Amino acid sequence: MLEFEGESHGIMLTSGQEWQDQRRFTLRHLRDFGFGKNYMEQLILEEVDETIHWLKSHEGEPLSINRKFYLAVINSLFTIMAGKRFSHTDPELRNIFEMLITSGRSINPTYVMFMPKLAKMFPRLSGWSKIQGFLNSNRFVVTDPVKKH
Repeated sequence: MLEFEGESHGIMLTSGQEWQDQRRFTLRHLRDFGFGKNYMEQLILEEVDETIHWLKSHEGEPLSINRKFYLAVINSLFTIMAGKRFSHTDPELRNIFEMLITSGRSINPTYVMFMPKLAKMFPRLSGWSKIQGFLNSNRFVVTDPVKKH
């Protein structure tokens, strides 16, 4: 579970009853939001259009497209979560992207995903303290737009 100042959030690193409750909550709200309906399709098509435009503007050049696809996915998820869509060149979207990449690299997935209690018992070894510090110092990137939404 991800923690911001001691509070747990999300379904990624939870287990047991908390995981079931979070999963149920998430699925219910995604259905209420229209997950799988026209709005979602339109949202994804906007990301596809921007990505295709970017690819065409770099035609004939060697490209690394991994980050571009990650940006599209992150932008789609952020739009769902906060109601705000970014241009792929927007520095704020890139900041969110870098925050996620940095936190992902800081974590030892074995400890955090499969043994979350051990991750908390050995926060430096597992990368838990590093990711918590990073997330706490950058939480405004996500929480402010969500509160506005």
